[in-house]
Amino acid sequence: MLSFSAPGLFKAAIAVAVLLGVAAAGIALASIAAPEGAGAAGPAGPKAFAVERSFTGPAQSPPGPQYTTVVSRGLPAGIYAINAKVIVRTFQNTSSDCELTVSSSQVDSTSQGQFAATTPSAPLSTHPLQFAGRIRRSASVAIRCRAGTAWQARDAKITAIRLGALTT
Repeated sequence: MLSFSAPGLFKAAIAVAVLLGVAAAGIALASIAAPEGAGAAGPAGPKAFAVERSFTGPAQSPPGPQYTTVVSRGLPAGIYAINAKVIVRTFQNTSSDCELTVSSSQVDSTSQGQFAATTPSAPLSTHPLQFAGRIRRSASVAIRCRAGTAWQARDAKITAIRLGALTT
């Protein structure tokens, strides 16, 4: 038997149990009336956009200095917090560079130095990238990479969360 010291906690526990039972029964939660005296609905939560390229590619990309686009995603104008990452595999012990671009302009970049010759298999490096700010018009957000030897990318991800405002 459950014991509650506060009447409000007991009511909350009953409400949760009822909602879980309604959801389990397949009854639409939207059809349940709001409790008497409930306020207006709050603002909509943030909208998120994501793109992921889990498979390996581009395969056997040529050595730099030009960057090669690994993955990209279009975004409408707005204020965003963007997190991105990619794993780069080089085929010789060499460095790799990756950048996050918005409308082809670099907003973040990372570099990973040469690996020791004793690195087993082909060297892997993770490149984390981020950006927070306003995108004034629809834009393409992309991860682009390069390396000193042939390379390939995998597990590339871009997650963009649209914000109502950004405080710096």
